[in-house]
Amino acid sequence: VQATFLLDGFVAGLWRWEETTRSARLILYPFTPLRRNEEEALRQEAESLLRFVAANAEEKEVLIQ
Repeated sequence: VQATFLLDGFVAGLWRWEETTRSARLILYPFTPLRRNEEEALRQEAESLLRFVAANAEEKEVLIQ
C-alpha cells in the first residue's frame, strides 16, 4: 500500500519518506499539476511534519515532483 496525501478532502497524490542519519526528505508526487496556493500549503504541512518526525536531522527537504 502506498502512502497518499489529501487535498481538499480528496486523494491528490502519493508521498515517500527518505531518511539518513543526517538528513530527512519528504517527496510528494501529485496526480495532477498543483496550483501555486495548493503547492505552498502542502509544502508548509510537509515542513511541519519533517520538524516533528525528524527533529534531529541536520538537513530537511521537501520535494514536490
